[in-house]
Amino acid sequence: SREKPRERRRPSGWDR
Repeated sequence: SREKPRERRRPSGWDR
């Protein structure tokens, strides 16, 4: 399996 995939599709810069 791939590395822990981030949550579902989310902009790569939305941290808040």
